[in-house]
Amino acid sequence: MSLKNPFGNRIGLTVKALVKQINVCFDHHDIDITVNQMVLLNMLNNQDGLIQHTLAETLNKDKSAILRQINCLENKHYLVRVPDKQDKRRKVLMLTKPGLEILEKALNVENEVLKTILDNIDNKHLEIFYDVLEQIHENTQEFSIC
Repeated sequence: MSLKNPFGNRIGLTVKALVKQINVCFDHHDIDITVNQMVLLNMLNNQDGLIQHTLAETLNKDKSAILRQINCLENKHYLVRVPDKQDKRRKVLMLTKPGLEILEKALNVENEVLKTILDNIDNKHLEIFYDVLEQIHENTQEFSIC
C-alpha cells in the first residue's frame, strides 16, 4: 500500500464524498434531513422502542450529538418522545407518519445515488469489496488494537 494514500484516509475521503453527494441529492429532492438523520430514522423504523443512549452507543456518537439530531427531527415532527411504560423517566423514540414518509423518500434517493455510483463496477468486485469491509468491521469489533 502506498504511503501517499493510506487506507484509512482513502476510506474516510470516500465516505465523506458519498455522504456529501447523497446530501446534495436530498437538497435537490426537497428532503429536509441529512444522511445521519436518515440513519437514525431508519434505526427507529427497524427497531421499536429505542432510547437516546442506545442510539448513541450503536452509532458510536456522543449523546449530545444524538440529542441535537433527535431535537431537530422532533421539531420537524419526524419522531416523538414517548414515556416508557416500565420507567416513566425514560423516553422512547418513535417514528411518526411524516417521519416514515421522509425516510422512504430519502432511502429511494439514496438507492438511486448508490445505483449510479456503483453502476460501472463489476458485481464480482463489489462482492469482494463487501466481504473485505465486513471483515475489517468484524476485526475492529473483536480485537483490542492498542
